[in-house]
Amino acid sequence: MLGYNFHVLYRRGTTNVGVDALSRQRIEAKGQCLQLEDSSMISSLLAQPPGFEQQGHEGQQLVCRLRKALYGLKQAPRAWFHKLKEFLLATEFVASKADNSLFFHRSGSQLLYVLVYVDDIIVSGNNSETIDRFVRRLDAQFSLKDLGTPVADAHLYRSLVGALHYVVISRPDIAYAVNKFCQFMHQPMDTHFKAVKKILRYLHGTLDHGLTFTKTSKLMLEGFSDDSWGSYVDDRRSTSGYCVFIGGNPVSWSLRKQQVVSHSSAAEAVAGNLVLHSKFKHVELDLFFVREKVAQGLFQIGHVPGQEQVADLLTKPLSASLFNKFTSQLRVLVNGTTSIERSSMSLGHDRVKS
Repeated sequence: MLGYNFHVLYRRGTTNVGVDALSRQRIEAKGQCLQLEDSSMISSLLAQPPGFEQQGHEGQQLVCRLRKALYGLKQAPRAWFHKLKEFLLATEFVASKADNSLFFHRSGSQLLYVLVYVDDIIVSGNNSETIDRFVRRLDAQFSLKDLGTPVADAHLYRSLVGALHYVVISRPDIAYAVNKFCQFMHQPMDTHFKAVKKILRYLHGTLDHGLTFTKTSKLMLEGFSDDSWGSYVDDRRSTSGYCVFIGGNPVSWSLRKQQVVSHSSAAEAVAGNLVLHSKFKHVELDLFFVREKVAQGLFQIGHVPGQEQVADLLTKPLSASLFNKFTSQLRVLVNGTTSIERSSMSLGHDRVKS
């Protein structure tokens, strides 16, 4: 549809900027609204289709009315590159004749290179102070977020995270955090190392905690499963987790990041539906087994609300209150807790959950 003249705002998304020189760091440009005052850029983004141009009542130029964010348009990368190129040229960078996306700046013996690909930027040079000074200018113009620097001793990081794997055997309350930081083994940053140290401080402050098992007269089998659908913003993959209790005592728990992107979580719907099973033949045997047990009244499958979903402890970050609640329900308790206190922290095994 045709609209009217207005100030155009160009909303930027996330920009990753890598810096490589004597010192290394990664920075990220926060979401920005860049006002485009260049008439040629406005026309390239919002120009009326050729052959369908119209003018206002007083002959003013009309533009197309947007129905989606500019960042989602095909012209957005070109507009962002144009804006960044203007900034670089204004700061005395020179565009390379061999590669239009490469810019360099020479000042005496100091060299600074900027390589741009859509919204990814690599900054490199032979002087760390020059790089830091340029990054500060970028930050003043586009608002950057420091993503940290590579750790000095990556082997130490990997050793610590590897050791924490063994701690998870008796401390499932740190399983989610350990799984998260295992994903940065190939290139850990100082921000990751700082977070791992927080896990160590948490363990040091809870040395008197551990798994607690109690006697029970009913050996009821209970399982909780959860999936944090599309929780990773980088690749939108999900984290699946489960925990199993026998007589109120945890006997098995696990979590893993899925290898493929999942469009939905439909296991519960399939297990309770006689028709949908034909669409999931790769799990047909498991479904028939579960369905038989449900029909016999041995299994009960149902939805568990978030405030009672113990498996959330394994698949997503939680508030302090829910974290403490689910940690207690997983029987990670202070050694020496009385049986009365333990019973008050129980899962409520008179109710059947999945």
